[in-house]
Amino acid sequence: MTFEELFTVSEIKDISIKQKNINDDVIATLLQNVKEIEFLPLFKNNFFEDFLQRWTNGTQTTHDIQLKHYMLLYITKCIEYRAVTTLTYQIRASGIVSMNAENAVRVSDTERKTLLDQLNSDKEFHKHMMIQFINSNYQGFITTSKAFKNFDIL
Repeated sequence: MTFEELFTVSEIKDISIKQKNINDDVIATLLQNVKEIEFLPLFKNNFFEDFLQRWTNGTQTTHDIQLKHYMLLYITKCIEYRAVTTLTYQIRASGIVSMNAENAVRVSDTERKTLLDQLNSDKEFHKHMMIQFINSNYQGFITTSKAFKNFDIL
């Protein structure tokens, strides 16, 4: 089983309101970025490979099932954050005026920054919950290295 088979685009869309109307290819690209930049660097040794192997063999434990849920929430929040950050960058780079739902009021940089701050806060909360669960149930498989973040624009 691969990372992409365990965490599918449809599963991400099911738990994320923000992703419902986004093209699956865009989510898949963001998923790959999140996997390489934010998710996998959190683990040391072969923890994640062993985790995937248990799912491949059908020998996953109750803890593995709970951990997959925490991982999925964290990955989804990372994708939401990257989607909004990328869109914000594209809007600012091209000078496009974004509008609210009534299509009448310009969305300010402050409002976009507030949204990004909230998404980042949600992402960090789910990361903390996932790490806390791993530390409580898997003993010492988290590394302290920080992932490189190349989308923190605002």
